[in-house]
Amino acid sequence: MQTVRSFALLTLLLLGSPAFNTSHIIPAPLNRPTAPADRTVTQEDDRATITLRVRDRLLIKLGSEWDWTLDPLDATILKNVTGEQQLPPGAQALLETRKKGKTPLSATGDPPCAKSRPPCNLQSRQFRVTIVVE
Repeated sequence: MQTVRSFALLTLLLLGSPAFNTSHIIPAPLNRPTAPADRTVTQEDDRATITLRVRDRLLIKLGSEWDWTLDPLDATILKNVTGEQQLPPGAQALLETRKKGKTPLSATGDPPCAKSRPPCNLQSRQFRVTIVVE
């Protein structure tokens, strides 16, 4: 019982102490802007519509089994920021949305054997999504 009283007294002293006074703490505003959401697009998203916000980042990660080449982007809506950070394995690009709008995003995947001599007869793959920036 003595331990409980000592703990209660110690707690009361600490909380009442100016060193633990919390009246100067200002609460964070409730409507703070949130950090842009990152979204990863994979081959499973083929033919999908991806909705993002302005300044969101979009990682294009189609894998490394094929040699992927992105088709030219609508630079008014999407900006390639790949050079700003290292890409994870299997990723082709890191894009950032610039303004509201709608644009296709497409890529062509060539089989690795297409560069061999003689080249193989496998056809290239097409990948396409629609990006909507709200």
